Amino acid sequence: IIEAKICAGESGPDQYQRYAKTAEKWSRMHGGKPAAFILLAPFKPTEFKYPNATWMDIIAAARSCLPHSRSEYTYHSYLLENFIHHVSNF
Repeated sequence: IIEAKICAGESGPDQYQRYAKTAEKWSRMHGGKPAAFILLAPFKPTEFKYPNATWMDIIAAARSCLPHSRSEYTYHSYLLENFIHHVSNF
């Protein structure tokens, strides 16, 4: 489960725990297959025991996938560059 927040805060004190329980239930229903809850937000949450990333983390990861030279860009590179530009506003 990925909770992607752009301009919203938490929607209730137990929001993240509900998502974690949903991920655990999904895992049990699928024979113990790993499931995870990841928070993607413009802020680092406090008292959060699950993986999290900021939009800046995603931008940095996306930039690291781009070729060093624009002459090496593929269609996918341009899509990724457009995505980076779009989420930079979050």
